[in-house]
Amino acid sequence: MGLRRGELLGLRWQDIDFDRRILYVRQTLQRIQKPDDKGKKTHLIFQTPKTQRSKRPLPIPADLMIDIHKHKLSVDQDKEIVATSTLIMTSSSVLTMDGHSIPHRSPGCSRSC
Repeated sequence: MGLRRGELLGLRWQDIDFDRRILYVRQTLQRIQKPDDKGKKTHLIFQTPKTQRSKRPLPIPADLMIDIHKHKLSVDQDKEIVATSTLIMTSSSVLTMDGHSIPHRSPGCSRSC
């Protein structure tokens, strides 16, 4: 399964069909240069993928599906994340390649992420 970083960070739970084991790439999360009056030099924005081919369904391998399901269960237990985000990758939780959910603090991702 191949995903670009922006595609991975833009994934939402609604982009995964758990029954059919399919992930749908529908948006990306990008950091753009945009200085503002508060001193922030970059902002995170959601965009549609650059090409029609980038909007695609991807089959999820069975072993990865197990890890994604475990991650979803751990996220569902954290009421703050559920209340503020529909994203799979959040500012307070990261799913590692081996399926572990680890705490993560990213200064660039606001509550709207």
